[in-house]
Order: sequence, then C-alpha cells, then structure tokens
Amino acid sequence: MNEGSKLYLYSITSVAILGGLLFGYDTAVISGAEKGLEAFFSFSL
Repeated sequence: MNEGSKLYLYSITSVAILGGLLFGYDTAVISGAEKGLEAFFSFSL
C-alpha cells in the first residue's frame, strides 16, 4: 500500500467515524428534547 492509498483510507475512515458519532449525538439530543418539545407544542388545533 502506498502513501496515497493510506491517506485515502484514513480519510474515508475518519469521515465515517465522525458521521457515526454525530448521528448518535443527534439521536441522543433529539430523544432528550422530545418531551420538552411535546409539552411546548401541545395545543389542540
């Protein structure tokens, strides 16, 4: 494996890891805020 291939592999891996972490973080934040949002927007139309 040459240097260009290693850099490409590490770049793709880093982007995938970062995407997974951000997705998990967003899921946790949305789950935590769900009850507050339901209480805030609980009005009948």
